[in-house]
Amino acid sequence: MKRSREAPLQDRQVELDALFRQAQRCEAAGDVAQALELYLEALARFDPVDLSYFEPPAILLERGRRYEAALALCERVLREIDFTVPGREPSEAQFSQRRLRLRRKLGR
Repeated sequence: MKRSREAPLQDRQVELDALFRQAQRCEAAGDVAQALELYLEALARFDPVDLSYFEPPAILLERGRRYEAALALCERVLREIDFTVPGREPSEAQFSQRRLRLRRKLGR
């Protein structure tokens, strides 16, 4: 049976979602370090465009006082995500505000 052209993309989405759910379970169980590692792995391996994948690691990085990494993540989002898609405007504002806050914390 032939697989459709979309199958590899669908498979990658399934893998991304599974990794993200695993990270969420770790976070809920209080294993923030493991959750963050999994969130960042998901971002590195799958390069998602959905903003919901970026918010949790950005929050955990900031809470963990890893301001440089959090700032880099915010800048990546603001540089790479297409905010012309309807409904993404509030997220652009949130990431812009987080970026400003992180810059202040870093004394920039």
